[in-house]
Amino acid sequence: MNFVLVGGGPTGVELAGALAELAYFTLRDDCRNIDTSHATVTLLELGYRVLPPYPRTLSKKGQRALDKLGVTILTGAGVTHVGANSISYRKNDNDHLIPTHTLLWAVECRPLPWVTCLPEKPEWN
Repeated sequence: MNFVLVGGGPTGVELAGALAELAYFTLRDDCRNIDTSHATVTLLELGYRVLPPYPRTLSKKGQRALDKLGVTILTGAGVTHVGANSISYRKNDNDHLIPTHTLLWAVECRPLPWVTCLPEKPEWN
């Protein structure tokens, strides 16, 4: 039961917190036949802090909140490969592997360049 989230922005931080609460508290208390003692929630962020669009004080608060929930935060970690049963990442010139069946991708997404040529409010008939 290894949950891996990629992206330490607002979406990734929110998802990591929700998954940690679910894995460490809700499932443990409400579904006693599910063993959550080996569950992990790992958040990978390529930058050097979570919530990079926000001031450092809010970033630190977010990190402390996730720490309290038991989320492992790996900053400076870039994904190098996603497989069916694992995700690989590079941190400090070292390659690492996390076995997982559950990966949530919360990295900032941008539209393809050609999308910018579409009108802002298309008129659908």
